[in-house]
Amino acid sequence: MPMSNPDAGRLTRRAFAAGALSTITLSSPTAALPLLRGQRKQFVHFEPQPSMQPLRLRDLAGRTATLAAAKREAMRLYVWATWCPSCPVELPRLAREQAAIAARGVGVVAVSIDTVSTVVISTYLQRHGAGGLRVLHDPAAATLRAGQPDGTASPFQSWSMPLTFAVDRAARVRGYIAGGFDWLKPDSLAFLDVLAAQAPPAPFHAMPSRSG
Repeated sequence: MPMSNPDAGRLTRRAFAAGALSTITLSSPTAALPLLRGQRKQFVHFEPQPSMQPLRLRDLAGRTATLAAAKREAMRLYVWATWCPSCPVELPRLAREQAAIAARGVGVVAVSIDTVSTVVISTYLQRHGAGGLRVLHDPAAATLRAGQPDGTASPFQSWSMPLTFAVDRAARVRGYIAGGFDWLKPDSLAFLDVLAAQAPPAPFHAMPSRSG
């Protein structure tokens, strides 16, 4: 006859500790981003750093497109409009820089907040040599500025154009810089490298522990 364990219905301290550890999520401290300064503006850091929630926008062909932080790369989110005075200069430069930026683990997405048709936006991009950019459309920034599902305010507000938001790999919106900017300068590349290094928190799985 098999013998029963009198303690089978109770957790030992060791087993309880192992169970608790299995639910812990370890996250490395968020590294401070280097100082980033343009000709007239500098990067504004968000504190606390809000999480980026997926946003349902549309591409220039009218198809639904979800804008969300990727797990394996950070993001530069460039918010612009055809009426922006500096965008005819900034958009083609962004198109030229995007491959070098992506090679450092930072994706590039441009969101037009124009209320004009996507045909007008596409024509504008082609005319200014920026047809190769990934561009989504959010008329009047209605989705960008909407409150988040958890009831908190959106981190994406339109104060001036253009705005570049920095999102790390853990989907944290680290802040923004207004106006035009050269992202291939040494200090800019150092900024992107730190942004791309912010990995998502990794779950810690405790090894099962034998009781007794």
